[in-house]
Amino acid sequence: MSILTYKEAKKFIRLDSYRDIAEKYNKIINLGVEEKWNSICALYSGTDLDPADEAYEDVEMLRLFSYRMSLMLICCLCETWEQDLYNFLKEENLDYPSENDFNRLKSSFNRSFPNLSLDSYTKIREMRSLVNAIKHGKGNSFEALKRVLGDSILADSNFGYIADDGTEHLKKQILY
Repeated sequence: MSILTYKEAKKFIRLDSYRDIAEKYNKIINLGVEEKWNSICALYSGTDLDPADEAYEDVEMLRLFSYRMSLMLICCLCETWEQDLYNFLKEENLDYPSENDFNRLKSSFNRSFPNLSLDSYTKIREMRSLVNAIKHGKGNSFEALKRVLGDSILADSNFGYIADDGTEHLKKQILY
């Protein structure tokens, strides 16, 4: 069993590297979206046509692309965190599994630092549930997130119906 000080934990968490990854990744995605948008706009230059209206399908594709890339970034950051946790245990010559499997990794960390059990950190559980829900859709992780977040993980979509009384009803759509 080892003792990990707060100062050491902050160093090993490597938050700055995650921020750097996120900023660079977003920059790359935004550059690609901007380039595609500019090429769409160029098709309508010199006309009175609005590219957003005329190229609606392309605009929707760009919106979905940005959304999906944001989800992929979340998954990438979680994977980076897990790799850092594995490397931390290995670099410190602590109990670490032979492969980077999160459940084994968590058990190894918890044995090395019983006072810092990963199970007691709700944000880690939420992060892993979110990533699993993003990757796999409906299932245990998605249901766990819904228990924590309620219907805020769902959003009104453009799918709906008009009731007999003329009122519009939008369906809830799963965000993943």
